[in-house]
Amino acid sequence: MKKMKNSHFKFLTTFCLVVFGLFLLMESEKPHHENQILRIKREKNQKENTSIQSLNLKEKKILKIFIQKRDSLLETMPHKSDLQEEQALHHAPKSLIQHAKEIAEIKELVIRNKELTPLQEAALEFYHGCSDNPDFPTSIRSVCLYNRLTLAKTMGESVDISKYPLEMKRLVLQLKPF
Repeated sequence: MKKMKNSHFKFLTTFCLVVFGLFLLMESEKPHHENQILRIKREKNQKENTSIQSLNLKEKKILKIFIQKRDSLLETMPHKSDLQEEQALHHAPKSLIQHAKEIAEIKELVIRNKELTPLQEAALEFYHGCSDNPDFPTSIRSVCLYNRLTLAKTMGESVDISKYPLEMKRLVLQLKPF
Protein backbone atom coordinates (compact mmCIF):
# COMPACT_ATOMS: atom_id res chain seq x y z
CA MET A 1 0.00 0.00 0.00
CA LYS A 2 2.88 2.34 0.86
CA LYS A 3 4.47 1.62 -2.55
CA MET A 4 1.19 2.56 -4.25
CA LYS A 5 1.05 5.89 -2.40
CA ASN A 6 4.68 6.55 -3.31
CA SER A 7 4.13 5.81 -7.00
CA HIS A 8 0.95 7.91 -6.97
CA PHE A 9 2.88 10.77 -5.38
CA LYS A 10 5.68 10.44 -7.97
CA PHE A 11 3.12 10.43 -10.78
CA LEU A 12 1.41 13.57 -9.49
CA THR A 13 4.74 15.32 -8.98
CA THR A 14 5.89 14.42 -12.50
CA PHE A 15 2.54 15.46 -13.94
CA CYS A 16 2.69 18.84 -12.18
CA LEU A 17 6.24 19.42 -13.40
CA VAL A 18 5.25 18.61 -16.99
CA VAL A 19 2.24 20.94 -16.84
CA PHE A 20 4.35 23.70 -15.30
CA GLY A 21 7.03 23.15 -17.97
CA LEU A 22 4.45 23.42 -20.74
CA PHE A 23 3.09 26.59 -19.18
CA LEU A 24 6.58 28.13 -19.09
CA LEU A 25 7.19 27.09 -22.69
CA MET A 26 3.94 28.71 -23.84
CA GLU A 27 4.70 31.88 -21.91
CA SER A 28 8.25 32.07 -23.31
CA GLU A 29 6.87 31.95 -26.86
CA LYS A 30 4.36 34.74 -26.22
CA PRO A 31 6.83 37.65 -26.30
CA HIS A 32 8.34 36.31 -29.53
CA HIS A 33 4.87 36.15 -31.08
CA GLU A 34 4.04 39.64 -29.80
CA ASN A 35 7.38 41.00 -31.08
CA GLN A 36 6.69 39.43 -34.45
CA ILE A 37 3.26 41.11 -34.56
CA LEU A 38 4.83 44.48 -33.67
CA ARG A 39 7.51 44.02 -36.37
CA ILE A 40 4.88 43.18 -39.00
CA LYS A 41 2.78 46.16 -37.93
CA ARG A 42 5.81 48.48 -38.14
CA GLU A 43 6.68 47.18 -41.63
CA LYS A 44 3.08 47.66 -42.78
CA ASN A 45 3.03 51.21 -41.45
CA GLN A 46 6.29 52.07 -43.25
CA LYS A 47 4.98 50.60 -46.50
CA GLU A 48 1.65 52.38 -46.12
CA ASN A 49 3.30 55.71 -45.32
CA THR A 50 5.30 55.47 -48.56
CA SER A 51 2.20 54.76 -50.65
CA ILE A 52 0.16 57.46 -48.86
CA GLN A 53 2.53 60.26 -49.88
CA SER A 54 1.47 60.11 -53.54
CA LEU A 55 -2.28 60.25 -52.79
CA ASN A 56 -4.62 63.23 -52.80
CA LEU A 57 -6.36 64.38 -49.62
CA LYS A 58 -9.56 62.36 -50.16
CA GLU A 59 -7.63 59.18 -50.94
CA LYS A 60 -5.44 59.68 -47.87
CA LYS A 61 -8.56 60.02 -45.72
CA ILE A 62 -10.07 56.80 -47.14
CA LEU A 63 -6.83 54.88 -46.59
CA LYS A 64 -6.56 56.26 -43.06
CA ILE A 65 -10.10 55.06 -42.29
CA PHE A 66 -9.20 51.61 -43.59
CA ILE A 67 -6.01 51.46 -41.51
CA GLN A 68 -7.89 52.49 -38.36
CA LYS A 69 -10.63 49.91 -38.95
CA ARG A 70 -8.10 47.20 -39.74
CA ASP A 71 -5.89 47.91 -36.73
CA SER A 72 -8.87 48.10 -34.39
CA LEU A 73 -10.22 44.84 -35.74
CA LEU A 74 -6.89 43.02 -35.43
CA GLU A 75 -6.35 44.25 -31.88
CA THR A 76 -9.75 43.05 -30.70
CA MET A 77 -10.19 39.94 -32.87
CA PRO A 78 -11.30 37.06 -30.66
CA HIS A 79 -9.18 33.95 -30.63
CA LYS A 80 -10.64 30.45 -30.64
CA SER A 81 -9.87 30.08 -26.94
CA ASP A 82 -11.76 33.31 -26.14
CA LEU A 83 -14.90 32.06 -27.87
CA GLN A 84 -15.08 28.81 -25.92
CA GLU A 85 -16.06 30.78 -22.83
CA GLU A 86 -18.60 32.89 -24.72
CA GLN A 87 -20.41 30.19 -26.68
CA ALA A 88 -23.98 29.39 -25.79
CA LEU A 89 -26.09 26.60 -27.15
CA HIS A 90 -27.44 27.42 -30.66
CA HIS A 91 -26.15 30.99 -30.59
CA ALA A 92 -23.14 32.61 -32.23
CA PRO A 93 -20.93 34.49 -29.78
CA LYS A 94 -21.62 38.23 -29.76
CA SER A 95 -17.97 39.13 -30.31
CA LEU A 96 -17.90 36.91 -33.40
CA ILE A 97 -20.97 38.64 -34.83
CA GLN A 98 -19.48 42.07 -34.08
CA HIS A 99 -16.19 41.23 -35.79
CA ALA A 100 -17.99 39.81 -38.82
CA LYS A 101 -19.81 43.15 -39.13
CA GLU A 102 -16.51 45.02 -38.94
CA ILE A 103 -15.02 42.81 -41.66
CA ALA A 104 -18.08 43.61 -43.78
CA GLU A 105 -17.47 47.34 -43.22
CA ILE A 106 -13.90 46.92 -44.45
CA LYS A 107 -15.12 45.03 -47.50
CA GLU A 108 -17.68 47.75 -48.25
CA LEU A 109 -14.98 50.42 -48.03
CA VAL A 110 -12.76 48.44 -50.41
CA ILE A 111 -15.59 47.86 -52.91
CA ARG A 112 -16.59 51.55 -52.89
CA ASN A 113 -12.99 52.55 -53.65
CA LYS A 114 -11.92 50.05 -56.31
CA GLU A 115 -9.76 52.65 -58.06
CA LEU A 116 -7.59 53.23 -54.98
CA THR A 117 -4.77 50.74 -55.56
CA PRO A 118 -2.98 51.22 -52.20
CA LEU A 119 -6.27 50.46 -50.45
CA GLN A 120 -6.79 47.32 -52.54
CA GLU A 121 -3.25 46.15 -51.77
CA ALA A 122 -3.59 46.86 -48.06
CA ALA A 123 -6.94 45.05 -47.95
CA LEU A 124 -5.48 42.04 -49.76
CA GLU A 125 -2.66 41.94 -47.22
CA PHE A 126 -5.16 42.21 -44.35
CA TYR A 127 -7.29 39.35 -45.72
CA HIS A 128 -4.15 37.27 -46.21
CA GLY A 129 -3.05 37.75 -42.59
CA CYS A 130 -6.55 37.16 -41.27
CA SER A 131 -7.15 33.98 -43.27
CA ASP A 132 -3.72 32.57 -42.33
CA ASN A 133 -3.96 33.13 -38.58
CA PRO A 134 -4.73 29.77 -36.93
CA ASP A 135 -5.66 31.49 -33.66
CA PHE A 136 -8.66 33.22 -35.26
CA PRO A 137 -11.99 31.37 -35.39
CA THR A 138 -12.47 29.27 -38.52
CA SER A 139 -15.59 31.18 -39.54
CA ILE A 140 -13.73 34.53 -39.46
CA ARG A 141 -10.76 33.04 -41.30
CA SER A 142 -13.12 31.66 -43.95
CA VAL A 143 -14.75 35.05 -44.52
CA CYS A 144 -11.30 36.62 -44.84
CA LEU A 145 -10.22 33.90 -47.27
CA TYR A 146 -13.34 34.42 -49.38
CA ASN A 147 -12.74 38.19 -49.44
CA ARG A 148 -9.09 37.58 -50.29
CA LEU A 149 -9.99 35.28 -53.19
CA THR A 150 -12.56 37.74 -54.52
CA LEU A 151 -10.25 40.74 -54.27
CA ALA A 152 -7.25 38.88 -55.69
CA LYS A 153 -9.34 37.84 -58.69
CA THR A 154 -10.33 41.46 -59.41
CA MET A 155 -6.64 42.43 -59.17
CA GLY A 156 -5.63 39.67 -61.60
CA GLU A 157 -3.89 37.60 -58.93
CA SER A 158 -4.44 34.02 -57.83
CA VAL A 159 -4.36 32.46 -54.37
CA ASP A 160 -3.25 28.93 -53.53
CA ILE A 161 -5.83 27.51 -51.14
CA SER A 162 -4.35 24.02 -50.88
CA LYS A 163 -2.83 24.71 -47.44
CA TYR A 164 -6.14 25.66 -45.84
CA PRO A 165 -8.20 23.18 -43.80
CA LEU A 166 -11.06 21.45 -45.59
CA GLU A 167 -13.59 23.03 -43.22
CA MET A 168 -12.48 26.51 -44.33
CA LYS A 169 -12.74 25.56 -47.99
CA ARG A 170 -16.27 24.27 -47.44
CA LEU A 171 -17.29 27.50 -45.73
CA VAL A 172 -15.78 29.55 -48.57
CA LEU A 173 -17.78 27.53 -51.09
CA GLN A 174 -20.94 28.26 -49.10
CA LEU A 175 -20.16 31.99 -49.25
CA LYS A 176 -19.44 31.94 -52.97
CA PRO A 177 -22.50 32.78 -55.06
CA PHE A 178 -23.07 30.40 -57.96
